[in-house]
Amino acid sequence: MPLIRESAYSAPFWLPGGHCQTIYPSFFRKVQVPDLQTYRLNTPDGDFLLLERAQASTSRSRLVGSLDTTNSRVVILSHGLEGHSRRQYILGMARTFMDAGWDAIAWNFRFCSPFAPDGVGEPNFAPRMYHSGETGDLRTVLEHALSLGYTEILLVGFSMGGNQILKFFGEDGDALPSEVRGGVAVSVPCDLTASCRELSRGFNKVYVKNFLKTLLLKVKRKHAQTPDLINIEGIDSIESFDEFDGRYTAPLHGFASAGDYWAKASSKQFLGGIRRPVLLLNSMNDPFLPAECLPYDAARESEYLFLETPNCGGHVGFTAKDRQPWGDRYWSEWRALEFSLGITG
Repeated sequence: MPLIRESAYSAPFWLPGGHCQTIYPSFFRKVQVPDLQTYRLNTPDGDFLLLERAQASTSRSRLVGSLDTTNSRVVILSHGLEGHSRRQYILGMARTFMDAGWDAIAWNFRFCSPFAPDGVGEPNFAPRMYHSGETGDLRTVLEHALSLGYTEILLVGFSMGGNQILKFFGEDGDALPSEVRGGVAVSVPCDLTASCRELSRGFNKVYVKNFLKTLLLKVKRKHAQTPDLINIEGIDSIESFDEFDGRYTAPLHGFASAGDYWAKASSKQFLGGIRRPVLLLNSMNDPFLPAECLPYDAARESEYLFLETPNCGGHVGFTAKDRQPWGDRYWSEWRALEFSLGITG
């Protein structure tokens, strides 16, 4: 029964409520990770993923144009919806693990890139993009890490990326490579139907509007690539995930409707298949996550799913109260490292 009811986290007194705790890190946190190696990884379907890799020791000698592998440990980081590998929560987690001797690989979903000046990302080649239940690309990144010789691998995902890794763990179960030791998922909408319903209410519509701003631009650019496949008539009237997922996400990725996509892509139904230790950190005041996204029953019944639900933290927040006891790390980073060291030694 790996249900962690008593969490050590409490938010700073000057950040009251889930919305403040969600928004503050996006605007005010700055993390630097030195010597990131940026490169493309080809996918089996002829497309590409943009990866960024950082090594725990930047003093190691490297061959120009090559990927030096002298460390045995790596953490693979998956970002959230419309995020990328340079988001502060990705860089903060990478730095925390690097300080503990791990390499880090942060990968970008298709059509997500930290380098586009308009924030939209570099278009991928295929008509499809990415979605909450996509695990094939994560598998490609994992196989790449294995090819580099890593023998201890952790998967860490945030929000949508967390849903993907939970689904991935549950899908593969005992079939996962032995090198994959476990993972951490932060602020995960593991019930997509309930989460999308929650995001259609009140102030949450502001978040949806922000997500749709870049998602709609991406669809327009996909239309320019494949005008016969994607119809953008009336696209600017879309104001909800129900509309967007029904019109674009679902048909582009083989789902019958938005509801069909949400039902099949939600990780909640896969939690019983997890066979590696995985920590799920979902705060009780996360504005994206209703009660359906706090899978207490699944954690009670599992030997491998560790569910921790702090009273506060917002969505991918968990801001440090001050410089102690975690330095300038956020609590979720300290907690992820603590959990990971406990399962890897």
